Amino acid sequence: MGRRAFIGGALAASVAYAVVKPPMSLWPSYSELTADYRTGAGELRQVTLADNTSLDLNTKTSVAVRSQTADTTLVELVSGEAAFSTGAASSSLTVLAASGRIVATRSNFNVRCDGSQVSITCLNGNLTIERAGIATRLDATQQASYGDEVISAVTAVDPGQVTAWRHGALIFDGMPVAQVIAEVNRYRPGRIVLMNESIGRRLLTAQLPTTETDKIIVQIVHIFGAKARTLPGGIIVLS
Repeated sequence: MGRRAFIGGALAASVAYAVVKPPMSLWPSYSELTADYRTGAGELRQVTLADNTSLDLNTKTSVAVRSQTADTTLVELVSGEAAFSTGAASSSLTVLAASGRIVATRSNFNVRCDGSQVSITCLNGNLTIERAGIATRLDATQQASYGDEVISAVTAVDPGQVTAWRHGALIFDGMPVAQVIAEVNRYRPGRIVLMNESIGRRLLTAQLPTTETDKIIVQIVHIFGAKARTLPGGIIVLS
């Protein structure tokens, strides 16, 4: 293979990879951009489908409508987080998310999809999670998740805390700083990069509006003595 052909092929491959999996998630992937409904950083959006199924989309969320009939609606949560409320009592809603699906009738539930990791919370009614030939039922205030492994055990959760984002709030209750930053990054353009692993393991309790996420940087600097450096493109490095 000639040098020019090799360089051209490598360049095309790197561009294709960036379209599918953008570095540091600084911009949406192709599948996210081509979804039927999409939100940007910090944006919330409500969508009502033809059968009156209601979708509340959280920040950086992409949803594609795959099919709709009188009896069933099939949508895919490509990425992000959404709260679903089923429409007509006789119709069924199926949500595809990564390697599994959620099937519900007369139910409200929250689904979060981070790559291959999916978390499902039943807010009221009940639903069924299906993955790799295994089905798990969730009732109100129950949560389960799946990723590369099987569906997790069912646990009880506080629905209000899970869906605090619908009211524009972020709640952190004794959460490691590294996880706090990962969550805050979903709600702001650019990215906060933590370079100090020791600070990342420290626990933080905080509550702030989703529209004022940079306040968390001030807290981390003040409480843990981190140093913040601002770079172009909304990137902040904490060390």
